[in-house]
Amino acid sequence: MNYRLFVFIVGIMLGLTATSLVKAEDGTVDVLTFENGEAKTTTMTKDEVNANYVPIGPTIHIDVDQKKAEENFSAAEEYFSEGINFLKNGEFSKALDAFLAADKLHPGEATIYNGLGMAYQKTGDNDRALQYFQKALEIKPDSSECLVNIAFYYYDLGNCDLALPYFKKALSLNSQMNGLSRYIDECSKKMSGQ
Repeated sequence: MNYRLFVFIVGIMLGLTATSLVKAEDGTVDVLTFENGEAKTTTMTKDEVNANYVPIGPTIHIDVDQKKAEENFSAAEEYFSEGINFLKNGEFSKALDAFLAADKLHPGEATIYNGLGMAYQKTGDNDRALQYFQKALEIKPDSSECLVNIAFYYYDLGNCDLALPYFKKALSLNSQMNGLSRYIDECSKKMSGQ
């Protein structure tokens, strides 16, 4: 369903503020008003809005193509799945290309950033790998998957002192990752000189 989003502040009338959503199909306007801390929605025609409200600020037009956004999301999911399959099959450059395509269609997604981090790590670009793992963690700070990826990034570089806190936090958030205990013990022993 295509909508033309038409958002504007139409005025103050007796302490009333209004915002509206215009539906392109029938031209009606859903007017959201706030009065005495309460919100109320009223459906009006454009003429009724113009007769009852006076614009006091800039009018902002935003065109949203809902179908295009849904297509991009679906395509991003497909690219992401392809990227995972390429990683599993050891085709790391192809995985990287698939994750980059997914990110282009649906930027700012932690799971895609995680995929990019894994692909960059497997192609030997450790700096970019860490950047993407950290981006993923910024978006989802309590994601055990994001934490594990950073932990193994440091572990694979032989840096147990940096890996250990990520392993511990991931395990504390997801007790089903009990296989991490082995790495926690190993890193703890290395750090204590054993």
